[in-house]
Amino acid sequence: MLHQQAGEQATVFSLFGAPLAEGMRYTFLSPEIVRSPVASANGGTGLRYIKARLEEGWPGNWTFAQRSVPEGWETVIELRLQRERLGS
Repeated sequence: MLHQQAGEQATVFSLFGAPLAEGMRYTFLSPEIVRSPVASANGGTGLRYIKARLEEGWPGNWTFAQRSVPEGWETVIELRLQRERLGS
């Protein structure tokens, strides 16, 4: 994903969950200064692992986005529930 420079004090990460019509959106905020953004669209080993686990749990029913924001680095994962999981 990225490499960030830690601040002088303890770093506090934030995770927010918000319901969607048929799923959930999770937003993770990693504060501090972004030293080097993603080197490639595929990312590194850690990012590939996260995407593989998302695909394993929610095949074809997830999105992953990340970007630099003034507060640091934001990652957003949206999970859409499959009909089988909704009980339909």
